[in-house]
Amino acid sequence: MIYRIKEKIWSQRDEFSIIDESNSPCYFVKKQAFSWGNKFSFKDAKMNNLGYIGQKLYSWEPLYEIVSGGNDFGEVTLKAGWFSSRKFVLNVYDSDNYIIKGAFWKYEFEFRRKEKVVARVSKKKWNWGDSYGVEILGAKNHLEILGTCLVIDQVQHDFKR
Repeated sequence: MIYRIKEKIWSQRDEFSIIDESNSPCYFVKKQAFSWGNKFSFKDAKMNNLGYIGQKLYSWEPLYEIVSGGNDFGEVTLKAGWFSSRKFVLNVYDSDNYIIKGAFWKYEFEFRRKEKVVARVSKKKWNWGDSYGVEILGAKNHLEILGTCLVIDQVQHDFKR
């Protein structure tokens, strides 16, 4: 399944629409206006609440939690070593983690689970505005992978400031 994540340019706060490969709206994500740290609500096309992404403030590295369907799904963190490349990790509670590596500034990266590529992110196909594609290859956690892409987007945006 291929999704396109597009930031709404003229909105008062960060808002994203996520469209599937048939150009149908799937999800809407909106940053909450008044919260400690970044917090995003995730809704389906009928505006039903599916979960949220929330920043945990008391951490040495950027750290976000993903709550899906009322359940804690996992945490996304940036791991950066002195001599190694940066990578994000989606630490899934009670399951195998996703390792995300690539050129984050260029929006060209992959999600791996047990050394197998389960999703690819690319801006090459969608080179207008703040828009990029996410191809999910058989993984069942689409919402959580898309949420992790938004976390990476937010962390990259925070580093630009």
